[in-house]
Amino acid sequence: MAKKYDEVDYAIYDDREIIDEYEFDDDDIIEEEPQKRLRDRKKKKKKSKKLRNLFLLLLSGLIIVLVIMWRTGQLQPLVNKVISSFAGGYIADNMGGFNEEDGVNLTYNFDIPETIPEGYAYDKDIINVLLVGVEAINSNDPYRGRSDSMMLVSVDTKTGSIKLVSFLRDTYVAIPGHDSNKLNAAFAFGSMDLLLETLTNTYKIYINSVCLVNFDTFQGVIDTLGGVDITLSEKEAEYLNTTNYVSDEKNRNLVAGLNHMNGNQALGYCRVRKVEITVDGKTYYSDFGRTIRQRTLIKSVFAAYKSYPKTKILGVTNDILGNIKSNLSKEQVEYLLNAYLEHPDQEIASQQIPAAGFYDGATKDCGECLVMDKEANIEILHHFLYGTELSEAVSEKYNK
Repeated sequence: MAKKYDEVDYAIYDDREIIDEYEFDDDDIIEEEPQKRLRDRKKKKKKSKKLRNLFLLLLSGLIIVLVIMWRTGQLQPLVNKVISSFAGGYIADNMGGFNEEDGVNLTYNFDIPETIPEGYAYDKDIINVLLVGVEAINSNDPYRGRSDSMMLVSVDTKTGSIKLVSFLRDTYVAIPGHDSNKLNAAFAFGSMDLLLETLTNTYKIYINSVCLVNFDTFQGVIDTLGGVDITLSEKEAEYLNTTNYVSDEKNRNLVAGLNHMNGNQALGYCRVRKVEITVDGKTYYSDFGRTIRQRTLIKSVFAAYKSYPKTKILGVTNDILGNIKSNLSKEQVEYLLNAYLEHPDQEIASQQIPAAGFYDGATKDCGECLVMDKEANIEILHHFLYGTELSEAVSEKYNK
């Protein structure tokens, strides 16, 4: 029978412990290392199980919170903010900016003063973007010439409401540093800076950023969206099919009624001014009809844009803004995207300035132009954009 070894004598040699004087049976051999490894594995398994249980607990809690947020309508706003925040910087970085080579000056100070001057209107939740289309058909520089269209796109980032304002280009206004002239001369005289200064001084509003398009980039935007739906009258269809407003002859195949237009056709449509247009029983001519067509087209662009699923909307937005020169900031892109994602079904309201009934035709040194009732039109513009009250006299005439 083997010896018991509850007491062990050790002989120490060179800092090593050697068990001697004893003999062991094979059955009594203690394998310390395998037992230690077994204990370590058990500890690791126990620790791993605790971590797994903790992870499952946290995951279950997260799922419960997400379900509650979804059921109470709080989840989608959070998702929208994450998407718009992620995409804002990427899209802003990919937009075409302004540079000296374009011949477009943009040193304008867009900062809003701490104290809003008397007579001016402002709301921190509303972003006003000036959309300028440049007419430079015979110019070697696609961004020089007179501004063919000037439209304010006003977005309320809280409600998602979108409002369009067409500034009629023949409006007779004071242009800083120059004699009074038609509004669209401001861009030709002093590029974007002077146009912004003229609009701000004239209408007492603040513009937060600008977007500039020429004919080529405009067509590119429409084609990126896959075209837009526009309804034409017989006269409009005939005019577009028989003039060079649709520059590509193979596209002169429009019909009375609904048309799905490509960029070349849509550009021709929004430039027509020699054919009347009837809206809600009223007939409009010349620049009034042309700006109605421009606003109609912008509404169709928004409709085409909204038809894309949210999974593709960011890519489309990037493609569109990549065709446009703009100084939109990352934060502004985020606000605009989030406003759209939160309120995708908002209707678009529109207004022309000068408003109908608040101007007279006249002939000045610059030719035939529109001489407006300035104070009344400022009042109407502020009412349309910010909901300020109209005076009794203006209200009675405006709401006829």
